[in-house]
Amino acid sequence: MTFLNGIILLLIFQLIGEVGVHTLSLPVLGPVLGMFLLFVFFLLRRGLPDALDIASTVSVWQATPSAMPKPSGCSPSNLG
Repeated sequence: MTFLNGIILLLIFQLIGEVGVHTLSLPVLGPVLGMFLLFVFFLLRRGLPDALDIASTVSVWQATPSAMPKPSGCSPSNLG
């Protein structure tokens, strides 16, 4: 359950960033603002929550590669 809590925390900060960008008409992407706010949250909290630590482990992301975003325009034919 802590994995799910970590993912929810990431999505909440992404949502806060999206709402902030649209409300204030900022020239940045919503997820970028959300991750910046998450960084500030960590600085104020002075640590990483256990749930987010578990959600950000490499082994979890390797188990679900379809959850990783893929860059646009990236295909095997474009790489060579």
